[in-house]
Amino acid sequence: MSLLVQSTKGKLKPLIGFGSIILSVVSLFLLDGVLVWLNGRGALSATAANVLIGGYALILFLLLLYFLGLSCVYTLDAMKLTFSRVYIKNPRLSEQIMLREILFFGSVEDSRAYAFKRTQRFIARRGNLPTRAIVYRREGKLKRILFSPNEEITAQLRETVKNKKP
Repeated sequence: MSLLVQSTKGKLKPLIGFGSIILSVVSLFLLDGVLVWLNGRGALSATAANVLIGGYALILFLLLLYFLGLSCVYTLDAMKLTFSRVYIKNPRLSEQIMLREILFFGSVEDSRAYAFKRTQRFIARRGNLPTRAIVYRREGKLKRILFSPNEEITAQLRETVKNKKP
């Protein structure tokens, strides 16, 4: 088996990127205008207005980072499947599964038959690949991972699970 690597980064459509930036800036200015108006009428203190605008800006930044800047990298070799998260540029290892630990690979609906305790998501946000599930056993507990593998990784994982000895 050769090393298979897939990135879920995809292409960001220019209109979506430009539109999200414009919408974010306009929403910040509108919220600031409403908070200044409320402060001028005495309905809101200046400290509360500053906390609200700062909290909104932070939440807006995190949402934009999550939906537009976050991607995942899947790496499959002969022994393990590795999931890494990429925040803007650098990948960071998030999860590593030995292929012998995998009990199930298939659709998300079919994975609900297992009594897993935890689910992690490494889903492609800007792709059109279907979401698949892996259920694996580690330290006596069943865990599930949702991700969006390409055709090569899907075929290799199906072959691995099919050839697995019960």
